[in-house]
Amino acid sequence: MKSDPFIASMNESVGSYEDLSPIQLRIQTTLLSLITIISIIGNFFNLYVIRRTSSLRALNNSILVNLAIADFATGTIALPCLLITSLYQDDGSPCQVQGFIITYLNGASLVMSAAISIERCTAVTDPYTYLAHLQIPRYSIIIASLWLIPIPFAVPPLLHLQSYGLADYRQHGLCWISLSSDAGNFVAVVAIAGGIHAVVIIVISCYAVIFYIAFTKTNDYAGLVGYGNIKKSIRTTFLIVGTNVLCWFPLAVTCLTSAIEYIISGQRYDVNHRLEVAILILSYSNVAINPFIYALTNSILRQKWKILVSKFICCSTIVHISSVPTNPVIPVAS
Repeated sequence: MKSDPFIASMNESVGSYEDLSPIQLRIQTTLLSLITIISIIGNFFNLYVIRRTSSLRALNNSILVNLAIADFATGTIALPCLLITSLYQDDGSPCQVQGFIITYLNGASLVMSAAISIERCTAVTDPYTYLAHLQIPRYSIIIASLWLIPIPFAVPPLLHLQSYGLADYRQHGLCWISLSSDAGNFVAVVAIAGGIHAVVIIVISCYAVIFYIAFTKTNDYAGLVGYGNIKKSIRTTFLIVGTNVLCWFPLAVTCLTSAIEYIISGQRYDVNHRLEVAILILSYSNVAINPFIYALTNSILRQKWKILVSKFICCSTIVHISSVPTNPVIPVAS
């Protein structure tokens, strides 16, 4: 009797998975905890400053603000759920919920990165039209659409449609879609690889145009009101989006390699599960890096961060000094 290739691939998947050693689990938990804490503190502080500073709430920064919101939500919701499921190593309901949340929020972050690149490219190539289209209704529709786009990527693994190659969320060191291509997840791996590479292509193309325009036609729109602010935001945007792409590029390459190998051989292509965990952790780390990129490239945020750090250092110094006796008692010999 001929075996079902889907059942065979599932058996191979279960048999090829190796449990993480205690030391590996501790390292993984420590890294995820650090990313979570840094992400929450950094993104919350930036959003707080933006909320209190009217000049940072300009409409042309709205997508960047939503990117910060997505990163903050990842740090406060998705990563703590990921920590819990990684400790229990269970494929049950918590894993399914966590897989959906992290896929949705990371997808939103990637989509917004592409949208930011397109927006800034338009701002440089046709600034008059760009400024004319800075309207609240228009941006409301754009931002709502950006939050909806990741849903088709995040929902199918919840439906257990492995027979159609749409994968499911299960433990592979971390709870997510397996990067090892087989009959049960091939379509999902191809979709992930295609989506991330599409973002990379958009970012590279847009910034190639931006740099060409910026260095060859700097004075063309020098007198245009608001154009100076657009130019200042390009550096911030490039660093944020560039870091985002750098963190996600290893995942894109791994998915693409896995998919190509499966197409060529027609057999399951296994990705080392330790490498898979490392790649996923690297992709999650961008939510902890972004807030500091904001701070380094925005004068207001940078100043607020300097004040916060100064207060922290000052308080630490005061606590240290207060812990030292001011009038030590010296015993007197009788």
